Amino acid sequence: MSETVETTAVKKYEVEGNALVIQAHSIKVFDQATREQATAFVAQAARAVKEIKARFEEPKRKADEAHKAIVRMEKDLCDRFVRAKSIVDAEINRDWQEQEQKRREAERKAREEAEERERKERERLQRLAEKQAAAGKVEKAEATLARVEEVCVPVINPAPENSRTTRTDYGTTTVVDTIDAAIIDPMEVVRAIVMGHLPVFIVNFDIVAIKKIAKSTGAKELPGIKITRTTSLKTRSV
Repeated sequence: MSETVETTAVKKYEVEGNALVIQAHSIKVFDQATREQATAFVAQAARAVKEIKARFEEPKRKADEAHKAIVRMEKDLCDRFVRAKSIVDAEINRDWQEQEQKRREAERKAREEAEERERKERERLQRLAEKQAAAGKVEKAEATLARVEEVCVPVINPAPENSRTTRTDYGTTTVVDTIDAAIIDPMEVVRAIVMGHLPVFIVNFDIVAIKKIAKSTGAKELPGIKITRTTSLKTRSV
C-alpha cells in the first residue's frame, strides 16, 4: 500500500461501499420523494468515487513517473543490443537474397536444360519415324510419332545451398518473407467483396463512425446494420 494512501481511509471506503451496495438494493422509485431520495443516493455514491480518485491521484502520479523511468532505462539498455542485432540481421538478409538469386538462376538453367533435352529427344524420334516411314514400316512410324508428344524430361533442380533457418548452440535465425499491401481503390475492393472475389473479413468496420451516423440521423436501422438504443443515467454530484 502506498505511504500516501492511509490504510484506515481505505478500510473506511470499503465499509461504506459495502453498506451502500446493500442499501441500493432496498431503494425503490415510485414518486417524487423516492425519486429525490434515489437522486441523492447516486450523487452521494458519485461524490465518494471522486474523493477516492482524488486520494489516489498522487500515488498514481508517482507510480507513473517511476514506471516511465524504468521504461526509459530499459529502452536505453536494449537499444545498444537492438542496433547490433539489426546490423547483423541486414548482413544475414543480404546473404539470403544473394543465395536466393543464385538458386533462381540455377533453377532457370535446369529448366532450360530439360527443355533442350526434350527438344533433342523429339527431333530424334521425328527422324526415326521418318526413316521408318521411308522403309515402309508405317505402323512403327505412327507409334514413334505418338511417342514424340509424350516426351517429358523432368527438371532436376540443384539442392539449395542456403536454408531459411540457421541453428546454433546459442539460438536460431529464420529468414521470413514480409508482404506489404496498400489500398489504391477502395470501391474496387468493395465491388470485389460483393462479387465474392474477396472475403468480407478483410474489411474493418468503423463502429464508432456508424454510431455517429445513427445518432446524427436518428436512424433506427441502417443497410445491413442493426441499431440498438439504450438509456443510461448521468449523475453529477455537488
